[in-house]
Amino acid sequence: MEKRKMIKFSEIEQFRNIVKLVHDNTRYIGKDENGDVIFDLTKKLPTLTFSGTIKLHGFNAGITLTKDGDMYAQSRKNIITVNKDHGGFAFFVESNKEIFKNLFETLDIRDADYITIFGEMCGGNIQKGVAINGLPKMFMIFAVKLSYNNEDKMNIYLTDEEIKHLKNVDVKIFNILDFENYKIDIDFENPKIAQKKLIEITKEVERECPVGKSLGNSGVGEGVVWKCETSKGVIRFKEKGEKHAGKSNRKVLKPVDNVKLNKIQEVAMKVTPIWRLSQMLNLSCNIINGGIIDRKKLGDYLKLVIKDVLKEDIDIIKDAELEPKDVNKFISKIAKDYFFEQEQENL
Repeated sequence: MEKRKMIKFSEIEQFRNIVKLVHDNTRYIGKDENGDVIFDLTKKLPTLTFSGTIKLHGFNAGITLTKDGDMYAQSRKNIITVNKDHGGFAFFVESNKEIFKNLFETLDIRDADYITIFGEMCGGNIQKGVAINGLPKMFMIFAVKLSYNNEDKMNIYLTDEEIKHLKNVDVKIFNILDFENYKIDIDFENPKIAQKKLIEITKEVERECPVGKSLGNSGVGEGVVWKCETSKGVIRFKEKGEKHAGKSNRKVLKPVDNVKLNKIQEVAMKVTPIWRLSQMLNLSCNIINGGIIDRKKLGDYLKLVIKDVLKEDIDIIKDAELEPKDVNKFISKIAKDYFFEQEQENL
């Protein structure tokens, strides 16, 4: 029997990270005698076609099947069970065990040791401030991954064509490919041209979530996940709007007569969008599993916000010629204000 193994979904980057990735992958030619990376800046950067699907505001979850037939549920970070659940997802899987087994049987597992169906558990009261909130709880499939115990074998994602049939609407298992989707060609020699279109599409989704509308609930959407299937694997990035986490009365920091301090404040505001503060509040207070906003968790919450900023937006701090120690105090102040604002709203 294969040991149960946590199968992680790939991190979804920001657009600017993908621009750098494509640049480095295309122009990298090796290292010099000192071990420093060498790029050939004369190499032309490619134009790649990306497909976009609606990003839903819930939590990442997966069902894994081993080659021995063992099936289990997982959240983004842990294997979960009905007795140690996350947002009711393990119970959802257990309640629909035969249906999920049937879905797995339709897939080409090849020689993989594990196959994982990934999706977003959303709807119900999982997140507020979005169109899908209040709809029946649902699982929205968006990817399938084949994984191996042999580290020499590359884990792969099945193509959209191979997974587009996965669904059972009777029990609220949907497929994101059945809803509004987009195509865009990105010329990485001039990515700013595509960036304008990406922003337009994100704002369009923000105004009216296509998934919510299709399922009978009008309201705000979160954003779009963009994907390109290349010979070296799948490249993904996300574009999020500001509205999906609900209104906030967070105060804009007042300008001061100090150029560096103004720059620090601007960066701190930029890296603390409402969606990030909301997401970290949910994680720190375990709201998804019935937790409440508890001041004892304030320290954990602030640490999560800082950690997420440094993971996803360190380049913004660097480009402003600042260091984390310059902005952390201001980030914490913004995050703390949001924490107490939400605490008051939930009294």
